[in-house]
This record gives sequence, C-alpha cells and structure tokens, in this order.
Amino acid sequence: MRYIQNENGFTLVAALMTMVVLVALSTVVFIVTTKDLRIVTRSIGEKKAFSAAEAGLQYLLLLGSGMQGFSTTNYKYDEATDPDSVFSVTIPPAGSGYDNYCSSSSGDSEDVGTPQGMGDSIVPKLIVGENKRYGSKVELIAGTSFPAPCQSTVQHAGGSSASP
Repeated sequence: MRYIQNENGFTLVAALMTMVVLVALSTVVFIVTTKDLRIVTRSIGEKKAFSAAEAGLQYLLLLGSGMQGFSTTNYKYDEATDPDSVFSVTIPPAGSGYDNYCSSSSGDSEDVGTPQGMGDSIVPKLIVGENKRYGSKVELIAGTSFPAPCQSTVQHAGGSSASP
C-alpha cells in the first residue's frame, strides 16, 4: 500500500471547517440574543402601557361621581419622564357587552336603603394605556355605580334586562 506523504492542503481544509463552525455558532448566538432583546423590549412596552392605563384608572377614581360624562384621548400623564406613554378614557363601543346598564333593586336584597324602582346606574369606561415608542397597548374596563332610577331596557354583559 501506498500512503500520501504530502499534507499541504490539510491546513486549508481545517481552517475552512473551523470557519464554518464559528459562523454557525455566531449565527445561533445572534438569533438568541435578538429574540431575547425583542422579549425584553415588548415587556418594557407592556409595562409602560399598563402603567399608563393604571394612571387613567387613578385619574378616573379621582374624578369620583364626575366620571359620568368624562372622556379624554391621548392624555400625557407624565410628560417629563415618559412622554411616549398616554391614556385614553372613553365609553366602550356599542355591542361590546359593556354598555351602560341599570341593576334594579328588589325589596329583599342586601341594599335595604334603596327604594323600589331605584337601582344603580353603572357607567362603564374603557381605559386604554398606550406607549407610542414600543407600540404597546393595554385596555381596562372600569365602571362606577350611581344611585339613579332605572327607566329603560338596556344591554349589558349578561344580556338585556327590562328596568321598571
């Protein structure tokens, strides 16, 4: 048998194999790092949007009974430190299941002080917190009940109910 004694091309083949392995490893590291960065970025945006929605809810709570007619869009609640986060407070869209509704009181309920024919007028609000930089959005539904006479058939999450 005859053996080849000339090994001149082996160094080139070994160098190419090493380069292929290093390029594959670099690609995997790049892809994993990019995915992690996207996850962290999305998480930051969602936290900022949720914070904006919470600020909208706090603002609504500060208004108290004045919230019945309150509505605002793109309110910058902290322009000094986070100008990209805004909240909007609006009436939920019709057919969303969160329309205004009345829950009438019956005589045997725990709410003894409410006369017959009276109920709670629930005023729902859609609070949307947004962060423009990250493109994140969080929606909350909040409502407050106000003692008011129930006089109409209205739609709510459980279906329609007739009010006295």
